[in-house]
Amino acid sequence: MSRTGQASERISTLAGGMILVTATALVAGAGLLAGTAEKPGGGAALAFAAGVCLAGALGGWTLARWPVSIPSRRVAQGLGSTAVRLFGPLVALGWLQAAAPGLRQAGAGEWLLIFYLVLLAVDIFLTIIGGPQHRKNTGEISEN
Repeated sequence: MSRTGQASERISTLAGGMILVTATALVAGAGLLAGTAEKPGGGAALAFAAGVCLAGALGGWTLARWPVSIPSRRVAQGLGSTAVRLFGPLVALGWLQAAAPGLRQAGAGEWLLIFYLVLLAVDIFLTIIGGPQHRKNTGEISEN
């Protein structure tokens, strides 16, 4: 890949990350407008869920956009980015059930689900519209 191609990949990765941050801020703002912060512990539950899901989404997005040329590694990369995106919210949900009754009662579990689904939808949309560009066929046959 040329330096120009690498630069455009970096720019699109950064732009996607900024869009994920913006989507998180919009959902958090909607939660605040809905009165979540007025409940005891509601603001903390909202911030906790936003932070956990945003960290997973950004990690998964960055890993998925890492340049890989070998098809088998590309499959492993996709599975790894899915695991990164999913692992944080699942661990946080388990922790809420076991050790954080205040956050759980304030609705952190529900907010984890909302943030996860919104960020997953944004990630899928970004992947579809900003996927790897079709490269010009050079006529060479690659060997596996």
